[in-house]
Amino acid sequence: MEGASREWTVERRGAGNGKVRFTLARRKGESTWMTNRDIDPSSLHGLSAEMLDKNGPVHFEYVGKAGKLLCEGQSTGGKASGTFTAVADPEYVAALKKMGYESPSDDQIFYLIASDITLEFARSIRETGLPATLDDLVRLSSYRVPADYIRDARKAGYGNFAASDYTRLWSYHVDLDLLKGLKAQGYEFPSKDIAQLASYHVTAEYIHDVRQAGYKDFSVADLTQLSSYHVEPELLKGLKTQGYDFPVRDIVQLASYHVDAGYIREVRQSGYKDLSVADLTQLASYHVNPELLKGLKAQGYDLPVKDVVQLGSYGVSGEYMADLKKAGLEKLPVKDIVHLRSYGVPAQFITDTRNLGYQFTIDEIVKLHSYGVNESELRRLRDSGKKNLTADEILKLRMQ
Repeated sequence: MEGASREWTVERRGAGNGKVRFTLARRKGESTWMTNRDIDPSSLHGLSAEMLDKNGPVHFEYVGKAGKLLCEGQSTGGKASGTFTAVADPEYVAALKKMGYESPSDDQIFYLIASDITLEFARSIRETGLPATLDDLVRLSSYRVPADYIRDARKAGYGNFAASDYTRLWSYHVDLDLLKGLKAQGYEFPSKDIAQLASYHVTAEYIHDVRQAGYKDFSVADLTQLSSYHVEPELLKGLKTQGYDFPVRDIVQLASYHVDAGYIREVRQSGYKDLSVADLTQLASYHVNPELLKGLKAQGYDLPVKDVVQLGSYGVSGEYMADLKKAGLEKLPVKDIVHLRSYGVPAQFITDTRNLGYQFTIDEIVKLHSYGVNESELRRLRDSGKKNLTADEILKLRMQ
């Protein structure tokens, strides 16, 4: 292990618990491999807890399943540190070779000892059919990948995966249902893609539903993006049914604004068939009712979305627009409609003024209504011969 250092430390873990923390590290250049555990001092043959409190040289052995570590160094102030040499257990090495593993190098002996890998674990991995190396064995042990998981994954159709693949799947909590579901649908994803799906909680059922909705060519990145934004397959199905073929970013935008297929269908049926995703999300975010869109189209309005949104945000409905038309007000500018609605002017009031022969401007109608002038008052003025008055003149008469 030329150019690499092997270091150990032992230190107390707290008053009264009787344990010490034993840390092992291998360093080479910028690479460091480290492991530690809390153990009884008696596991370190030749070192006692009392020796940690004394300043001086220490020598001890740590005996593991694969061999032992010969440690030497110095203790001071309740802590000791130094370097070690790894010595293999010949019987352990012979058993590994009998199972089909290669002869361990000096480095591998250290890793096998430090990782506390048993012959039982080595045998269980070999029995899965995985052609693992000793490095694979250490990796699987470090991530606590059980042999049963590897065996079941291989039976599910992932027999061509390497130890690093199973380690990745296990560390990302990929369950067998996902593995089986992907195979059942004909997917041949590499382990990194499967791990990505699992990390975003994409299930095999979700992928199946997405495919059934008509989206069969989505990538793993697409699927994870859809799932992370909680895009329901029902939305996808509705989009396909209506002839839309949006890219994923647009579908996600629709879902994030809670635009469902039913809303899009109603908007289209109201006469607005060529709206962009930005238009649809703007309408939905301002809670514009498709009934308003239908009313606008029915009365000949062809307004841009920003104007429709403005009307909707002031509570203008399709019914209100129809009432304005009945009152004789057609093709009003958006600002006038908003002005009337924001002051709560009912269309009936406008009808009443027209029926009495008054031709007030929008500003006058708003002013009269806001001051409480009603149809009866206007009728009395007309019947008394006071016709063709302006709003200001009517309000002035009120004050006399």
